[in-house]
Amino acid sequence: MVDPTDKNFVYEFFKKEFEPFTLRFEYNGNPFEITVIPKGEPEKEDIPLHFNLVINGTGITEISCTPDKWESKSIKDQKLIDKIGYYIYKRYANLDL
Repeated sequence: MVDPTDKNFVYEFFKKEFEPFTLRFEYNGNPFEITVIPKGEPEKEDIPLHFNLVINGTGITEISCTPDKWESKSIKDQKLIDKIGYYIYKRYANLDL
C-alpha cells in the first residue's frame, strides 16, 4: 500500500496531475493542437479545474470546469469549449494517479 505521507509519493502525484499535455483533434474541418497547462490547486477529485491553453501555438486562453459546464471567457464557441473539456476530462480519467 502507498503511504500518502511519503514525500516521493506526494511529489509524483502532483507532478502527474499538473504536468502540461497536448491535445490534437479536428473540429469543423480545422485541425487543433492545444497545449493544456493545469493551474491552481486541485479542487475536485484531486484534479485541477482551471487550465491555461495554447491553441495552435498562438496566444494563451483559459478554460475552467464549473459545476454545470466547461467555460471560457475568450473562446466563444461553446461546442469547442465542450470538446476541449471532454478531452481534458478523459486525460484525467485515464491518468493513473
